[in-house]
Amino acid sequence: NLWEPGDDPSRAWVCVQSVHVDSASRLWVLDPANPRFEGVVEGGPKLVLFDPRSDRLGRVYRFGPTIAPPESYLNDVRVDVRAHRAYITDSGGGAIIVLDLASGRARRLLDDHFSTEAEDIEITVGNKPLLGPDGKTLRVRADGIALDADNGWLYWQALTGRTLYRAPTRVLGDWTSGPVAITASVEIVADTVVTDGMAMDQAKNIYFSALERDAVMYRTPSGELRTLIQDPRLSWPDSFAIRPGSDGRPGRLYVTTARIHESELLGVEPDQRTGPYEVLSLPLAPAPE
Repeated sequence: NLWEPGDDPSRAWVCVQSVHVDSASRLWVLDPANPRFEGVVEGGPKLVLFDPRSDRLGRVYRFGPTIAPPESYLNDVRVDVRAHRAYITDSGGGAIIVLDLASGRARRLLDDHFSTEAEDIEITVGNKPLLGPDGKTLRVRADGIALDADNGWLYWQALTGRTLYRAPTRVLGDWTSGPVAITASVEIVADTVVTDGMAMDQAKNIYFSALERDAVMYRTPSGELRTLIQDPRLSWPDSFAIRPGSDGRPGRLYVTTARIHESELLGVEPDQRTGPYEVLSLPLAPAPE
């Protein structure tokens, strides 16, 4: 992230937000190109594919202002390898981006829809109210995102919110689906927790980074909300990745600690971030009986 004003944003990392490895072991890097949330740098928003097996750049998918408008902040990405499709949340403007990986064509869906909007709630992280730089309650729209094990449903949730939504990928990924059909396909799943990162394992447990609780929680396929682990080291947990179990070994959940609530970007003066910033490994939830 060494971009500075005057540099070519199309050939630099402006402000990488998310890194994701898909089921084919390909690496995806998402750059919303909105440094310090001050507005999108024109020509900067992109999703970049790398092949770790060859150490080569695969392809760069660039997003113009119709997909990534000035207030957007492309936040997280999930990839359906079989359908050659990527799904991206926009936590700035509130939307779901669907990208056809073969053609490079993208659609901006559910723009300003209630499911991608922030909720009117107060959030406490680290025993302090979570406020924006203006001193008002922070409002972050569609953020966490997850695909189910069969790639049949896309789940998402606003960071400033406690409601989990989903929609069938057969509707979201169908270019003939109009706004009426798309909005009608959205379902309210459950009340959950304030979360930044989300992921789903092969057993269809959905994991949440429970920011207010210094915890990782999960929702079972039957709808129970459980705590996987609660620990003060989980200081703003985010950026989940899952390694499935194999050869009798249990799977693992990897999570970063971002400590964003200690940052001047959220109105903390002076900036209190001192670390440590960690990647922690946790056992996946036990399979449902």
